[in-house]
Amino acid sequence: MELHAYCLMPNHFHLLLDITRKNSLSKFMQWVMTSHVGYYHKKKKLRTYLAR
Repeated sequence: MELHAYCLMPNHFHLLLDITRKNSLSKFMQWVMTSHVGYYHKKKKLRTYLAR
């Protein structure tokens, strides 16, 4: 997978990707969201779920 561009908005984001392998998008998005939630929880010192 190759990331060509991204745009961070206040409540979402946009990615311009080149997908080279089957199923790589879902694994990449899972990694992005998990990493973001972990970072957010650590920064805000939260113990609850962020995603609904």
